[in-house]
Amino acid sequence: MTGLAYALALVTGLGLAQCLAGWILVARFAARVTTPPARFPPVTILKPQKRKFWVQKTDNSKAAISVNWARDLFVAMGDPLGESAWSMRIQYKPLVRYIWLGALVMAIGGFIAATDRRYRVKVPATASDAVAAPPGGQPKPGIA
Repeated sequence: MTGLAYALALVTGLGLAQCLAGWILVARFAARVTTPPARFPPVTILKPQKRKFWVQKTDNSKAAISVNWARDLFVAMGDPLGESAWSMRIQYKPLVRYIWLGALVMAIGGFIAATDRRYRVKVPATASDAVAAPPGGQPKPGIA
């Protein structure tokens, strides 16, 4: 296999691993909070907040964010659903850091291409590139 095929196989494998990790993460959060499973320790503890401003008569949600090299996890509280029950928005975003890594790789590639010697060395002009005289030998008056 070529290097490109190996790279594509690696990216595909990482995508499948991230999908499996997301499924496990959802299974962890879907469990009841009162009885955490002993097999799976919590990934992180996030504390989103729902704030009420009485003077302005507005509600505000503060999201809790967990950042890792392999994923970002956002949790935000929604509206109350009833007695001690809230709607929650959980967003799992895998491989977000690799977006920035890709931009860094492109910048390094642009720098290497810009410093290539072929762009800095002047190529000498050949005889075929020189401007030829008109067929009569003498230029017409008034024409440069």
